[in-house]
Amino acid sequence: MKLKAQQNLDDSDVVANNAMNRERGLSGINSYEKELRFSIVDFINKRLETQPQVAWLDLCCGKGYALQQASQRFSSDKLIIYAVDLVGDFVHVAGGKFTVGSLPEALPDRCFDLITCVHGLHYIGDKLQVIFRATQCLTSQGIFLANLDHRNIKSISGKTLRGIVKLLRDPPCKYSGHVLCISSQISAFPFAFIGADDKAGANYTGQPVVDSYYDFRSKA
Repeated sequence: MKLKAQQNLDDSDVVANNAMNRERGLSGINSYEKELRFSIVDFINKRLETQPQVAWLDLCCGKGYALQQASQRFSSDKLIIYAVDLVGDFVHVAGGKFTVGSLPEALPDRCFDLITCVHGLHYIGDKLQVIFRATQCLTSQGIFLANLDHRNIKSISGKTLRGIVKLLRDPPCKYSGHVLCISSQISAFPFAFIGADDKAGANYTGQPVVDSYYDFRSKA
């Protein structure tokens, strides 16, 4: 098995998969609310009761339909929208700031109340680094929500990385039903990224994904 660095994954047919998050809306059958089991509209409304603005960053945003629908519900002076995707095929979002690029390099240099990544981590090489770096962009009461399959995080032996589920469930992290929720900034994971396999096959989504490989040795 030949592992790839993150920069060599961007041209992979698996990573370019447009079936996962191209068309999802904000709520309803094919939506962020269903996939994350979390109402973004309710979250924004609740935050606006105690603060003048809410900042939302959507990673691997696809076309951005969910963002577009949110911008139609909330004015741009109330909801600040940022988004990142590898493919720049975005719909128009009033006031939205979109970036085409790879993660984590394309993360904006500011903090957010909400960061989402709907089925995007499946296609990222260094998943743990992206999770860590994303949480560094959270406000003091911010939330990071993402779909994740821990079985795609492996040791060089090919087995699921030992201890990863415990780490993903240690506060402030919660991980259940393939949804990861982190409610504050976290420390870097104590594993070194080795490389990624874009020939891993399908995970629970039924779509081909990328397996991420790590060394047990601490980065320190």
